[in-house]
Amino acid sequence: MIELMFFSIVLTVLLGLVAKLVLDRINKADYLITWREFMLVVGVCCFVITPLVTFVGWELAKRSKVSYNEYQNGWENATRIDETICHKNGACRYTYSCDPHLVPYSCNCKKDGGCDTCWRTEYDSCPYCTHEYDYVVITTLGSYTIDSHRFPVNPQEHRWREHETIPDSEIQRAGVGEPPFWTAVNNRIKAERPGWVTKVGVYRNLIYASESNILKQYSSAIQRYMALGLLPQLSTGVRSFYLTDKVYFVGVTIPDKDVWNDRLGYLDAAIGRELQGDLHLILADAAKITNPDEFVLAVKAFWTDALLYGRNVLSKNAIVIVLGTDGKTVLWAKGFTGMPVGNDAMITALASLKGQELTADKIIGKVERVKKGPGEYTLHSSGSLESIIFGFGDKATKFKRVHMESFGYLMNEIEPNTTDKIICLIINILLGCIGWAVVIFGDIL
Repeated sequence: MIELMFFSIVLTVLLGLVAKLVLDRINKADYLITWREFMLVVGVCCFVITPLVTFVGWELAKRSKVSYNEYQNGWENATRIDETICHKNGACRYTYSCDPHLVPYSCNCKKDGGCDTCWRTEYDSCPYCTHEYDYVVITTLGSYTIDSHRFPVNPQEHRWREHETIPDSEIQRAGVGEPPFWTAVNNRIKAERPGWVTKVGVYRNLIYASESNILKQYSSAIQRYMALGLLPQLSTGVRSFYLTDKVYFVGVTIPDKDVWNDRLGYLDAAIGRELQGDLHLILADAAKITNPDEFVLAVKAFWTDALLYGRNVLSKNAIVIVLGTDGKTVLWAKGFTGMPVGNDAMITALASLKGQELTADKIIGKVERVKKGPGEYTLHSSGSLESIIFGFGDKATKFKRVHMESFGYLMNEIEPNTTDKIICLIINILLGCIGWAVVIFGDIL
């Protein structure tokens, strides 16, 4: 930061000095920089503008550099239908041109300012239906509009003007009645068994942003496993508004893949709400992976490569569990978290999964969220991963999110990138040039 301030000040002073020498040579009395004005601008730039702009820009650039994305998990809470009553020229989306009328406007204007009055035909906007509806799902992570401006059921019976038939194309564009996704959510809410929700949020990660290599993971086996098609890509987005797939099937055929992802979604909702964690599960063909430790290390190095995944690199709240299997039984179990330290007991306890039957019920379990009136609670099951992560069998294995404050010292190692430094330098110089322009044209002193 000191170097950036120094270069900013030097360039600003040089620009001012050049301007003064040129103006002195031209010898125009109205556009001169006196030495008192020169020292004034230099003093303001050195002690006010440049330090302030550099400090603020430096801090903003550092904050941007430490911002990364993470999965946040929660539950569906409620559903809502928002009704829009339709009016002429109102807020409804599906309309047609109606009620033509003449509107005056000025035309044939002459140089002396006189204009004729001309008339043109304009139209109002009339809605097809008397009402349109928005269907909203309210979750612990925010509200989601599933669909908007849908027509009511039997839209022809709800025409805004009875004689104006609604075209089939408009009905297809708008949709009719409840959207299926919203209906499924509503049925779960009514049954007091809400579903799971995942969204991408933002958090701070000093480890990825720092220049230190000590806490970062490396593996020479990444390219080999990629060539064999055994290294899965990290899931980084959502589908269907707030769903995602975080079970990875590596070289193995598992029936009911959707069931696995759905069960993991419910477990992740509980983990996210109660432990602030996020579970990813890899099911890998043990016959194709002869060195489990090497494979798990390759996955960790691959998923924590910030140069590859950018802001979507594996988050600090992540729990990654890898199960080697023959498709029927767990042959070995390994894991790691998104932080370089912590949760050793949980990782060690994964060895107990060896020999267990590979089914979603046995491995993940069937977590549910139960709503009873104003209250709600998590209904846990007997899944092996659930038991380990929540510490039901042994409190020592319970997942604990490691706070980034433990690595606060890394903040001192983080610097803005070259582009941010150049932008800051340009802003300092521009502000300095403004200062020189003020004294040149304003005759300050």
